[in-house]
Amino acid sequence: MRPGAGDGLIWSGRPRVALQWRRTSLSRVAIGLVLVVIGVAIAPWAWTTGIEGMQTVRGRRFPGLGGALVALSGAALVAGGLYHTFWPVFGPWTRLRFRSYALSRHFAIIHTPFTGTRSFALVAGQQITLEEAGAGGGSGTLHGSVWFRTEAIAGDKPARRFAPLGLAPRNIRWRRIGFEQIPDAPHIAAMMRAAIAALPES
Repeated sequence: MRPGAGDGLIWSGRPRVALQWRRTSLSRVAIGLVLVVIGVAIAPWAWTTGIEGMQTVRGRRFPGLGGALVALSGAALVAGGLYHTFWPVFGPWTRLRFRSYALSRHFAIIHTPFTGTRSFALVAGQQITLEEAGAGGGSGTLHGSVWFRTEAIAGDKPARRFAPLGLAPRNIRWRRIGFEQIPDAPHIAAMMRAAIAALPES
């Protein structure tokens, strides 16, 4: 069964996108800044040494991979430090900025412009988890996330080589799926539970 025009739209909305400053910590910032300082300090030496290494390999000019890696090592440390420090803050904002949600009598729908639309059928007896994050925007409206599905993320590639033998990957991770960081999350969760309760038993 797929969502259609007559499926009965109950709700649609978008995430309440905000920078997640509470997801970072002093220790994480300190480690990131140390990486940035080291990267900036070694960047001139790494670039000069790397370029020389690229130009002189076995006595002739040749774009050596080792030289290129050395040349870019300073920039890589700076980029890694910035990522380590700021991704927990800006990552959720970047991921949810253009996302939209919809709820019908039979489906929960998540739309992202770059990856398309995913529809998840509601099932009788399905469990809904409400994760409240507090009042937002000064209005007193509770915002949070409504989780309705989990999906497995397969492990590393070496483990997948055992698939013909019927063995599962060694490091399966579980990812929650839901309406993340939405205003009035308790009300949306209640509507979803009511829609599930109205479904016929399979």
